[in-house]
Amino acid sequence: MSGMGKLTLREIRRSLGRFLAIAAIVALGVGFFCGLRLTKTAMVRTLDAYAEAQQRVQEAYVDQDRWARMAMMNVANVGKFSSDRTIQEYVDDIWHLDKITVRK
Repeated sequence: MSGMGKLTLREIRRSLGRFLAIAAIVALGVGFFCGLRLTKTAMVRTLDAYAEAQQRVQEAYVDQDRWARMAMMNVANVGKFSSDRTIQEYVDDIWHLDKITVRK
């Protein structure tokens, strides 16, 4: 083995943790880029679907009344959260508000 090879092995042994960390980072990078290469077709299809959905969003946003209604309905149709009970207690016991129903 050459002098340079011996020196390299000595440095690796002396700082094995750093060497392994760098090797792991390189391996992750190689794996990441191989994965990108293998999934290119699926990513392009996903991008096309995203672009189509974004176009529909832009078209819907032009009609501000429709957009506001859609936004309200999205919020109104979200499931219960852990804070819902607390808010309901505020509505009943502190604010004394009446329930309203939103038409679809």
